[in-house]
Amino acid sequence: MKSEKDKTLNEIISYCKKKMTDIGNNVEIIADDYDSDAVYNQLQGQVDAYEDIALKCINMTGYSGVMPLEVENQSEDAKFGGTK
Repeated sequence: MKSEKDKTLNEIISYCKKKMTDIGNNVEIIADDYDSDAVYNQLQGQVDAYEDIALKCINMTGYSGVMPLEVENQSEDAKFGGTK
């Protein structure tokens, strides 16, 4: 069962993918009418931003936020040079 957080992240991922597709379609339309590198670069920047957001959300899905209690070499003994 998915958590509410994962459901929300998946909604954001879907939104970003839709926006990337919409922008891609606009690039094709604009390319037919204009030969402007500036317009293309601006639209590509938007696609890159949506892609970065989607990837961040993908990496966050399923992550519970729980960290291990002890990290190797960071126990009380390691902090105090092996002696207490």
